[in-house]
Amino acid sequence: DGARTSGVPDCAGWSLVFTGHSLGSGVAAVLSLLLRGEFPESTCVLFGPPGGLMDQTAAEQLPPSACTSVVLGWDWIPRLSVASAHSLRSQCISAFRRARVSKLQ
Repeated sequence: DGARTSGVPDCAGWSLVFTGHSLGSGVAAVLSLLLRGEFPESTCVLFGPPGGLMDQTAAEQLPPSACTSVVLGWDWIPRLSVASAHSLRSQCISAFRRARVSKLQ
């Protein structure tokens, strides 16, 4: 094969696994989705992936066995979403308004 260079192993028959932690797991999931056409048997294993990573349409393009997420304990990054960010913002504003002492002093 003219495209191959010396020292590069023949990887025919190997499977591709995308993996990452936190933001890196988000990158791995997106790469897995983008390269699914070229590597249909690829899988991804995600550790603490960001919440709200894919919309319903994107998620439906991956078979259920193609992606595994591992979330430990109370890790808040996987639970993060637009709704939870808005809720946190509202709770902070409410707490600031109830404060009896200015936080700017």
